[in-house]
Amino acid sequence: MLILGLAFATAQAQTPKPPYKSSKFAQLEQELPTPNVYRAANGAPGPEYWQQRADYFIKVELFEETQMVQGSETITYHNHSPIDLDYLWLQLDQNRFSKDSDTYATETGELSTDNIGGLYSQAIIDQAGLGYQILSVKDEKGNPLPYTINKTMMRIDLPSPIKAKGGKFSFSVEWKNRERERLKVGGRGGYEYFPGDGNSVYSLAQWFPRMCVFDDVDGWQTSNSWAGVSLPCLLAIMKCISRCPKTISWPPPASFKTPRRCSAPPNSNAGSRPKPPPNPS
Repeated sequence: MLILGLAFATAQAQTPKPPYKSSKFAQLEQELPTPNVYRAANGAPGPEYWQQRADYFIKVELFEETQMVQGSETITYHNHSPIDLDYLWLQLDQNRFSKDSDTYATETGELSTDNIGGLYSQAIIDQAGLGYQILSVKDEKGNPLPYTINKTMMRIDLPSPIKAKGGKFSFSVEWKNRERERLKVGGRGGYEYFPGDGNSVYSLAQWFPRMCVFDDVDGWQTSNSWAGVSLPCLLAIMKCISRCPKTISWPPPASFKTPRRCSAPPNSNAGSRPKPPPNPS
């Protein structure tokens, strides 16, 4: 009986846990966290639900000659959580396109005509020097703050904890990054160059270092950004001052076409000049 019991226990331990849909009688506590004052049993906000906030004041400039975006931002982080915070995490989305990104380190395939485009994109990335260059991280008095970068994540160690339930901390980040040629490298945002017009069309996305989410379920969201993965955003209030080259105007040149990676809706005239945005009322 003892031998049978051990054999059964070993077999049971090695059996993978079936997904929730495979059992209609599974208990909720096996799949969902225990309800508390922050979240109800169905996941809805509870009576003491909280959410963090960040205020951004950004100054940014686009240099068309070098395809460089350079800026500085002042972030005020509001801690509404019930615990003190000793450090902060920022998301560096543009580092997904750096040559040591997990996106390219984990790609597999074979040399064939089907993936020549991917090899070409990787060659461009290796030579272009894409990704953020963090120039400085300082507190509101101008004192440098220690920070650590792990690919698309940056941790800032604070001189003193941000107090729970209402504490806040202001700091500044200076950075620059080179924008990528969208149709050659891919991804959201970038630019497309039109030799016939002598200028470029820009559609910048995820272009500034931003705060990571800190919530009551997972704590800090510190997963590195990979291709095709969208990460959550923090509740934020933003003010931005931008400076662009005088050559940038609306609408785009007549030769503008829908990017190859985008599919135009049926019966649409994808190659025509888009209508300008409506004037704000």
